[in-house]
Amino acid sequence: MVQFSVTDTGCGIPEEKQEKIFQRFEKLNEFVQGTGLGLSICQLIVRRLGGEIRIDKDYHDGARFVFTHPVTEPE
Repeated sequence: MVQFSVTDTGCGIPEEKQEKIFQRFEKLNEFVQGTGLGLSICQLIVRRLGGEIRIDKDYHDGARFVFTHPVTEPE
């Protein structure tokens, strides 16, 4: 497995919302543009490729997402 991380230096995600953030149409702020589908689509793609995605709960200067991707040796 290879592990990647993507970091956002914005306002972050409140701890009480971190479990719901990958659900469809879950938005942290109703006044911000978007549908709340981005992270649920990312989760579907990562899982279909055999990996996992999660939020780094220890990061507090915005939000950090960590995902894994399986790798195979070339034949």
